[in-house]
Amino acid sequence: MNFGRFKKFLQRSIRANSIPHEVGNDGLYEALVSEKQSRLSLEKELSQKAAEFDIILKDRVRELSDANTQLSQQIALRKQISDALVKSQTRLTQAMSATRLGLIDWDVLHGQFYQSEFIDVFGSKEQGTEEIIKTLKRVIHPVDYINVRDTLNACLEGRLSDYVIQYRVHQDNQNWLWVEECGKVVDMDAKGKALRLLGTRRNIQSEVLRDEQVRLAKSVVDHTSEGVFVLDPQYRFLSVNPALAKITGYEASVLTGKRIQDISDTPKREQVFEEIFLQVQAKDQWQGELLEKRFQGDYFPQWTQINAIHDEHGAIKYYAGMVSDLSFRKAADKKLDYLLNYDDLTKLANRVQFKDQLHRALVRYKDKGVPFALVMLDIDRFKQFNDSFGHEESDRLLCDIASRLSQNIQKVDILARVGGNEFAFVVGCSPTFSVQKFAQRLFQTVTQNHYEVAGQGVALSCSVGVALVPEHTQDIEILMQFAALAVQKAKFQGGDQIQVFDESLKSFSREKLEMEHELRKGLENGELEVFYQPKLDVFSNTIHSVESLVRWNHPSKGLVTPADFVNIAEESALITDLGLFVLREACEQAQSWRAEGLGLISVAVNLSTRQLRDADLKTMIQGIIDQSGIQPEYLELELTESMIMEDSQSAIRCLQDLKSLGLKISVDDFGTGYSSLSYLKDFPVDTLKIDKSFVDGVESSQSQLAIVKAIIVLGHSLNLKVIAEGVENNSQLELLSENGCDMVQGYLISKPLCAEEMQRLLRKQIEA
Repeated sequence: MNFGRFKKFLQRSIRANSIPHEVGNDGLYEALVSEKQSRLSLEKELSQKAAEFDIILKDRVRELSDANTQLSQQIALRKQISDALVKSQTRLTQAMSATRLGLIDWDVLHGQFYQSEFIDVFGSKEQGTEEIIKTLKRVIHPVDYINVRDTLNACLEGRLSDYVIQYRVHQDNQNWLWVEECGKVVDMDAKGKALRLLGTRRNIQSEVLRDEQVRLAKSVVDHTSEGVFVLDPQYRFLSVNPALAKITGYEASVLTGKRIQDISDTPKREQVFEEIFLQVQAKDQWQGELLEKRFQGDYFPQWTQINAIHDEHGAIKYYAGMVSDLSFRKAADKKLDYLLNYDDLTKLANRVQFKDQLHRALVRYKDKGVPFALVMLDIDRFKQFNDSFGHEESDRLLCDIASRLSQNIQKVDILARVGGNEFAFVVGCSPTFSVQKFAQRLFQTVTQNHYEVAGQGVALSCSVGVALVPEHTQDIEILMQFAALAVQKAKFQGGDQIQVFDESLKSFSREKLEMEHELRKGLENGELEVFYQPKLDVFSNTIHSVESLVRWNHPSKGLVTPADFVNIAEESALITDLGLFVLREACEQAQSWRAEGLGLISVAVNLSTRQLRDADLKTMIQGIIDQSGIQPEYLELELTESMIMEDSQSAIRCLQDLKSLGLKISVDDFGTGYSSLSYLKDFPVDTLKIDKSFVDGVESSQSQLAIVKAIIVLGHSLNLKVIAEGVENNSQLELLSENGCDMVQGYLISKPLCAEEMQRLLRKQIEA
């Protein structure tokens, strides 16, 4: 009972037991007795109610006390939780700082982006949405950017709730840094679109490099022909590579978990392997030959090597082993002997046997005084046959040549194939023997009659070089060099001739000959590659034109620049082959990009002076246009001022003839030569290229800028396009753009790219 109820009870009791004033004496006594009884009853009831109230009050006090205790406990618990959260937040902040784990918080609703790390890469900690989107596009690798963009869009649009992506960002001008980003949408609107996104970024460069090393190591192990295995300390197989399974005939799943002794068939294998592993434990390695049985049942000899791998405490953790199948050694030795001495294609002696016979001839000369001649023969322009008919038909042609030489050339010490399309002869000399007649017979044997290649009649020419013992030298190596020099001299002079070594050849630049010879081989062996440097249309900010540039991937010298070999090619007949190669590759590549849906890309190809003088130039270019399918207006030929002005009248006729094909003409390096208005108005040119020497420093030199402006104005007044080369910074680009330059190229836009890289750039441009 509460206090309100108790008060009401007292009031009712008083009213019920009050005595009226009008009662008499007799009734007064009765009334008093009654009142007394009533009061006693009331007191009893009051006492009971008070006792009940006291119990209730105690219960309430106890409840309040318990509630107060619980509240105090809750307050203490909340303080503990709060302290723990503070500590946890501190630890998290310290851990993220220590591990360079960056926090990102994207408030999409209010357009605010926060990041705690990688500030040097992604910019300031707090950015607007538009700013961070521009930053991401600028710093993320172009190949990775599309995936990052699509993933973030999927999250923002509600198609993805969380993500984990890895991508590369600019670390510096040359290197890329791998980053892993994890994110989750933590708030969204009624339509499911993201309002807030939280995530982290971390540097995974070391992990990527480690994973790449692991993948590389695994790839090497998986692809090696040697069987490789790993054992645990109990000599049980933990892993085996495919080669071991192939050698033994046991599947990897069968070997795993078995002891190496369990699959061995070596006599007394338990004793043998006990001794092997005792030696490994003592010396960390063992190797030797074992006779084992394959799963299929046949025996084979194997060479086995086992090494111990220790943990950080020095205990043996693993055993690593390698197995080589020796069963094919005898067959391989026999095959090797054949390969060492004979050419597998023509069945003629090869270079090894040739040098051995050359040595024998030198011994006979020293013992018996018998002189001899070394004659070398090289098929001219053989690469054209490879390009036109393929390697298979070219190989058949080489076999035909070898057969003719073997049948028609007699009384030689040796006939050998010493190179791709090179043959060599050692022939003893006598007073009645004429080396010149012999060389002429060789020449006629190769060139006199046509060959049938792919159903077509083909005529060949060759270059022949001759060196004599003892007349020229008695040293084998020098003799071979002299004969090779004679061949190179013949080729340098256009081929299709015989050249006998004489002293005058010693003054001939050996380095130049070697380079020319190597370049010829490079063309034949596919060592040359066409790169493409983009030209940026300043007004549309797009790439729809490229310049074709040749590169030589020399097998030993690495990348050889055009400056080191183009002049040599120009001095020989090679420049024609080289020029046609670049032209053909560029036209075919442009058509390939078109077929890939990358747009109609114009390709510019540089012409040499020798090419310009070639009477068949128009016919050859027309043939390449027809073969490639390129539209002529998307082919541009670049010539220098000096080339044009050497014989201006002849150049005018030639260029007008080329223009009739529908292609375009560009004057390269304008400003460095004649820069004459007279030739510009007479020559059928379409484009002027401002030389890099004028673009360099244009942002800081008023005189340079004045020259550039004048060239642009001049070009436009003649309805010519103007392009600036060698643009390397934004200041140059802005000045050229402000002054109306049509196109620019240079390292600011892009370095020369291989065809694959150029294709990716064009695809990126389309997808942007």
